[in-house]
Amino acid sequence: MKVVLVSHSAAIGGAELVLLELAKGLTGRGITIDVILPGPGNLGQRLEGVGARTWSLPYDWWVSATWSFAAARRRAYQNVAGVRSILSLLKRLAPDVVVTNTLTIPAAAVAAKILKIPHVWYLHELGEKDHGLKFDLGSPLSVRLIDWLSARIIVNSHAVFDEFSKSLPTRKVRVVYCAADVSSPLDGISCMPDRPFRLVLVGNMTPSKGQEEAIRAVGLLRERGHDITLALVGHCSRQNLRRLRELAVCVGAEEVVDFVDFTEDREQYFIESHVALMCSRWEAFGRVTVEAMKFGLPVIGTNSGGTRELIRDGWNGLLYPSGAPAELAERIDRLYVDRALRTRLGTNGRAWALETFSITRHIDKVMGVLVEIVPAARRVEMKS
Repeated sequence: MKVVLVSHSAAIGGAELVLLELAKGLTGRGITIDVILPGPGNLGQRLEGVGARTWSLPYDWWVSATWSFAAARRRAYQNVAGVRSILSLLKRLAPDVVVTNTLTIPAAAVAAKILKIPHVWYLHELGEKDHGLKFDLGSPLSVRLIDWLSARIIVNSHAVFDEFSKSLPTRKVRVVYCAADVSSPLDGISCMPDRPFRLVLVGNMTPSKGQEEAIRAVGLLRERGHDITLALVGHCSRQNLRRLRELAVCVGAEEVVDFVDFTEDREQYFIESHVALMCSRWEAFGRVTVEAMKFGLPVIGTNSGGTRELIRDGWNGLLYPSGAPAELAERIDRLYVDRALRTRLGTNGRAWALETFSITRHIDKVMGVLVEIVPAARRVEMKS
């Protein structure tokens, strides 16, 4: 069986890590994997390392955080050229299925439709609600196109399913959790010494990800005399970094907040921390929440979106209302003073995450979707 995966980026990020795990798992099942990327980047090297072939073609997004007619028209022209390029490649590769790994790019879906190749749209985001991205063609028309261009639609959480089920036929939509694989979820991970108490928040440093709430909460706890530090790990623009540093100074936390650029090697930050934070206003899934759990960390997260789906309050973590740093500080304080609670939440979360989020389970679910849409002759090939 031949599957073409399509990415919106050639750099490593959350959705790209899912694509990498997907390519690794499918090649392990004997499926031929080709991946189309919008340019060169470290993702291509990683994909080739797991046995996938990569192709670099020009195409663009059909969403933007700052919409303008001129920019939308430019993206449309780029996507017309992208459809032509992808059409040519798909004719050569003759895949059985094309999978677009994000809602942000339409070109591969259009090309697959023209060639009558089954297309699967794998949605890891909602767009506007979680990332502030608006469709160039408007949401109603774009969602109808997602439906029309897809044989099946995979979503990465029940939270995303609930949102899209308002406008997509549920018979087409399948919920598939990703693996959120980590290289070394060590047994018997021990927390760092009791002091200083360390928090970690992993995610791009944008207003929607809640780093400001975390800094304000640390400031409140420092006022109470708590010896506490915070590591913020993720990409950050100069403007946002300056804003967050100024906030840390204002709340008296400038000496205990570390800003770390995005790194794939997040394991060390989890191992060195006592508690992980997920402060996003609305997270479609929350890969880093699962990663933190696999390292035995209790997670404090917002009571919204996919985070609410992953954290069972009081069992494997704690929930707090989004936009309420004082409430977040109260949850942190509970874990600061109660080591037994930290241990219990971390142990429960780790056991559940290791069982629920695995490459084997992820690939089984995706294979189940492919079986629904590939020709009968290929089904026999998949089982052999």
